[in-house]
Amino acid sequence: FTVLLPAIERGTAPAPTELAPSVAAGGNETLLLVEDDTAVRATTRAALAGRGYQVLEASSAAAALAIWAAVGPSVALVVTDLVMPGGITGRQLGDILGAQRPDLRIVYTSGYSPEVIDQRLALGPTRRFLPKPYTVDALAACVRACLDG
Repeated sequence: FTVLLPAIERGTAPAPTELAPSVAAGGNETLLLVEDDTAVRATTRAALAGRGYQVLEASSAAAALAIWAAVGPSVALVVTDLVMPGGITGRQLGDILGAQRPDLRIVYTSGYSPEVIDQRLALGPTRRFLPKPYTVDALAACVRACLDG
């Protein structure tokens, strides 16, 4: 077959415009990151620390509860995976911590939709869901929006 394309004169194409990369605002708040996957936890910690946040890390809900017992009042926001080993899900962790401090901000993350893993989330200004995989900018924007919510 033959492909015929319209001819254009040289120099008539518009010059490409460069888009400035968006930079989501950071902060200096203390965050508790709960993620069982070592690589995802390290990447997420680096992304958040790079935006100025103080990041405390836990590889399970049980480890997060131990950290919370020691420094809970200083934690402004919890970023937690919904699916974790150890018998306590991210939603259950959010319920436990939220019962102790109703004003606590929480960002839930998962590679699954909450409906697929039967996690009924009460979302709103202080509770957000961020689907995986996410970009550094999407993470930073979600965290900042939740903190400011």
